[in-house]
Amino acid sequence: MRRPFQWSGFAGDHPGSGGAGGALEQLESTRAILWRLFDNCPVGLFALHHATGEFVRVNGAFSRILGLPAGDYVGMPFEKVVAPEDLERVRDYRLRRIKGDPTLPTDYEMLLQNRFGDRKVVLFQAEIVPFADVLLGSIQDITREKLLLNPVMHAQKMESLTTMAGGFASEFNNLLAAVSGYAQLAKSR
Repeated sequence: MRRPFQWSGFAGDHPGSGGAGGALEQLESTRAILWRLFDNCPVGLFALHHATGEFVRVNGAFSRILGLPAGDYVGMPFEKVVAPEDLERVRDYRLRRIKGDPTLPTDYEMLLQNRFGDRKVVLFQAEIVPFADVLLGSIQDITREKLLLNPVMHAQKMESLTTMAGGFASEFNNLLAAVSGYAQLAKSR
């Protein structure tokens, strides 16, 4: 029979923790485990300094999405990876997030780019971690899905326009028939 997973050791209850020194060792061990989880997560994760908006840490998945080594982001303002056309909205959302605006969406699409100009559409999610003065967030690359949806959306728009144009033509034809009928009637009198 398999034993259920237990969180032993995360709260300093590890056997043989031996007082304050053991608790500090356990804390450091836990911190190392959490950073390994962060670094190896398959979703793009990042931590920003809350006040400055600069990257504190990014994981490998984040680096793969934007194409630069993780160390290149540390100390860089988040705004440097935002595409110019999305910058104003991102600044507004950041200020609203800092103020605790409850109407701010928890996740939204954003256009990011690296210093080489490569652009990615991402699904952005973030939360402020108050006790750490950090904004912790994730990005998921949805560029491919967007590119696949564009032709479908275009086809649907064209179909709607065709239907609308057909409706206008039909209505115009009805008006012409009425005018023609009245003209015939007026001519016969």
